[in-house]
Amino acid sequence: MRSKCLLLFLAALLPAQQSADLDGPGWLRAGIAAYKSGQLQAAAEAFQKVIEIYPGDRSGHVYLANALMALYVPGVNSVQNLDLAKRAEREFVWVLDIDPENKPAVSSIALLTLQQAVQMPDSPEKTTKLESARAWYERVLRLDPGQKDAYYSLGLIAWSEWYPKWMNARTQCGIASGAAGPIPDAAVRSQLKDQFDSTIENAIFNFQKVLEADPKNAAALGYMDLLVRTKADLNDTKEGYVRDIQTADQWKQKESESVARPQAGAGAPEPRSHVGSTGPF
Repeated sequence: MRSKCLLLFLAALLPAQQSADLDGPGWLRAGIAAYKSGQLQAAAEAFQKVIEIYPGDRSGHVYLANALMALYVPGVNSVQNLDLAKRAEREFVWVLDIDPENKPAVSSIALLTLQQAVQMPDSPEKTTKLESARAWYERVLRLDPGQKDAYYSLGLIAWSEWYPKWMNARTQCGIASGAAGPIPDAAVRSQLKDQFDSTIENAIFNFQKVLEADPKNAAALGYMDLLVRTKADLNDTKEGYVRDIQTADQWKQKESESVARPQAGAGAPEPRSHVGSTGPF
């Protein structure tokens, strides 16, 4: 019944051709038409037909991967939705097996991995997923050193690692939300510095790379404020804390004219979409 409905839908898209008699190129054209009309499920099924007929057709795998990725909804943990992500990744990996330097495929897997990671609760599984996303974005930059979104995403990954640990430390030390620092327990400060100094500096470096390309980038400016502001809690002196807060205030001032700013209490927002730069349509 489902196949019959798909054929009827595709017949409406391609009135000049009997959809039941479609060959590989016909299914490809039908899939593209379905995708452009917003019928993503029909598009994915048409592209699946293409690779069933021509398993080695790279365009079929690329189109199917992008259709599956468009169907995937970050944060929805149903078996069906998670399967869409796995299938999309599998198709992109197929493309990379024959074309290891395919930038859209690398960028798409990086984004897909990060979308899954930021939705996870703080856990070893999330840490592993973030590390995987970092590796993919570093691969993006090896292929395209000027990729601004890759720097932004690397900064976001580092922030996603640091933020929950900073919040937990403040909670454990009894610091109320919004209360001034630094963290009073010297042992806690020392442990956080040992574990996360390089993570924070990595985040700052990557957001600065974004700002080199786009000095008025509101999100990057907001994260610079948040990173310096949270790092202030690691100071051993009140004077050092005040200096960092003053620097954070300068970053806040720079982004004060921007419309949207990441909030410290929001954790990590959605990763940026690569639609338009990596899609095939």
